[in-house]
Amino acid sequence: MVAANRRFHRALNLAARSPRLLTYLRQAVRVVPGNYFELFPEAEQRSKEEHAALLEAMIRGDAPAARAIAEAHVLSAGEALGGWLAVRAAQHRDGITPA
Repeated sequence: MVAANRRFHRALNLAARSPRLLTYLRQAVRVVPGNYFELFPEAEQRSKEEHAALLEAMIRGDAPAARAIAEAHVLSAGEALGGWLAVRAAQHRDGITPA
């Protein structure tokens, strides 16, 4: 899943030819753990569904829908990761070894 996700996002970036998108993707790769789908197993199915919806919007030529789907996709992943990091920080602060 990790490799497929990376290929999907890379293909979008290459198709978009957007330096801004490339910058965002490079930043995301630096902060998203390589084991993201292990940490958040529920994200795998959601990610597949969001990718499919994004492709459908792009095929229809519906740029506003594609943008909304892409933004929601990134935000949901960011919220999950932010929550996980907050728990880890609290555990570290309290001297708890994370599982």
